[in-house]
Amino acid sequence: MSEKSATAFFDTWQTYLKVVAANYMYHLEIKADFERLLRTRYAGISLAPRDAV
Repeated sequence: MSEKSATAFFDTWQTYLKVVAANYMYHLEIKADFERLLRTRYAGISLAPRDAV
């Protein structure tokens, strides 16, 4: 990656982080809905790493 494209990428990434922080794209609601879906679908199933043995 050239220095110019790297700079452009990180400038864009900083803008995206501001969008996420301000919740302009409803990331908090999407995360909550997704978490609710997973908890409902996998209720009663332990997914803890220690249980993967």
